[in-house]
Amino acid sequence: MKKHESINRKWWDTVTDRHVETYGRYFVGVPEFLAGKSSLDELQIAELGDIRSKKVLHLMCHFGLDTLSLARMGAEVTGIDFSERSIEQANRIASQVGLEADFVCCSVYELPTHFVEAFDLVYTSQGVLNWLSDLKGWGGLSLIV
Repeated sequence: MKKHESINRKWWDTVTDRHVETYGRYFVGVPEFLAGKSSLDELQIAELGDIRSKKVLHLMCHFGLDTLSLARMGAEVTGIDFSERSIEQANRIASQVGLEADFVCCSVYELPTHFVEAFDLVYTSQGVLNWLSDLKGWGGLSLIV
């Protein structure tokens, strides 16, 4: 792993718990999510359309609220993030709310070594592209049928 990716991963491991506690200031927070609110906005939901029974891969899922919102929409969803703490929190929240989702701790660049199956849809939310060190490499991943 490149040095800046290692530093970035450590930073995300450090801030995840704070994000879980304070996300509601800026986005849908965990309490609102647990009460049934989607973390996806109306535009995202409209653009996704009917994803019931679709295999969806959510890249850079952080602590999983968008991933779990996709599961609420009926998708068979897998969220990946390179932060171990983020994946731990995502699994904890999934268990609390009783939603099925797979969460995998890996870098987006490691995806071909973790998945042999293809997905119907690969989803990335706003605010993630600036964290990528190799945008061409990220965009060239073949994960969709």
